[in-house]
Amino acid sequence: MIEMAAKASEVLEKAAASTPGDSAVHAFRIRNRMLTSAGEEGIETFERDLRQTGEANVLAEMARLNYWAPKWYGSVEEMHARADDMTADPPNAAFLALKARAFIEEWLYESGMNDEDGAAAAMKARAATPEFKSALAALDDRFHSLAGSGPALSPAEGHFARNQFAFLFTTFINKDRVARHLAELQHPAATPWGYAADTGRNPHLIAQLRKECGLPRR
Repeated sequence: MIEMAAKASEVLEKAAASTPGDSAVHAFRIRNRMLTSAGEEGIETFERDLRQTGEANVLAEMARLNYWAPKWYGSVEEMHARADDMTADPPNAAFLALKARAFIEEWLYESGMNDEDGAAAAMKARAATPEFKSALAALDDRFHSLAGSGPALSPAEGHFARNQFAFLFTTFINKDRVARHLAELQHPAATPWGYAADTGRNPHLIAQLRKECGLPRR
């Protein structure tokens, strides 16, 4: 993997020099850096290059967010701070799904990857608080409001956003909010649904959720 990542770095550097205004190139540079980095060294350059493209690329921002997730090179606090920055003035509603993903990544880390005693119990207790539930509901309401009044989402943006929000409210149970997103969800994404079931079982999980939410079979 390290050898292939090193080769990819060479190819991506040539691509960045050839088409510096292509945000997708910098997204792949960030993703590849996750395999070769030991922290912050070099990542600031990739993030700067991404910003300088001026392109609104939600999947590139997702690459940034994932880099700073606690399971990689950041912390829960760093990840949420970046998610808040990304969603402060979003180009469209899909970017609000980045904050949804931050909550998902926090849950994943604290529930199954944090070795500190009591981390999972603390996450469960936090998720049960009115403040936490209110924060998720406010984020979802903001998404629906902007989706209805703001710029239209591309198919890729809609796919990304619906998967994040549907999984969010499956994890932090709220069937009414799950149903609204599942009704618009065309295909389950390997991530984040893979956090709950093997990829091959994702369609079955979605089918069961649709049934529980009173939605027709698809």
